[in-house]
Amino acid sequence: MYGERSSVMKRAGIIIAACLLVSGCGTPQHILKSMAGTATYELDAHRKAAYMKVLNYDYKTCYKNTEELLNKMKNVKIYAKDAEMIAIFFTAVNTTPVGIYFKAIDPERTRVEVSSPSRAAKEWIARNVFAGRVLE
Repeated sequence: MYGERSSVMKRAGIIIAACLLVSGCGTPQHILKSMAGTATYELDAHRKAAYMKVLNYDYKTCYKNTEELLNKMKNVKIYAKDAEMIAIFFTAVNTTPVGIYFKAIDPERTRVEVSSPSRAAKEWIARNVFAGRVLE
């Protein structure tokens, strides 16, 4: 009796997992990130309206300096990072997500884009990142 129930539960779990994978509502990576609270696809969707500036730093220096600056900000919490972006929560504006994207233009210049669904959060973070220091 117990073995049958366990087998049915296992099959049901496999069917549910397969449905999630092929449903088109999100990739397994996005589903897991959403469950963990680290999804960044909302930030990706707002990139077309991102604030952009080319900074006169190589990619590695630009990324490192930006990360250090974000760690100095009292209303900022980094929640996801990869080689091309840093995602933060800006808690001064209702825990709003903000994404900072990096793209090397040449060995001495890097394009930085600041994306967010909140214009106020995007402006404040961009102003600070583009200035290279915390502005109060």
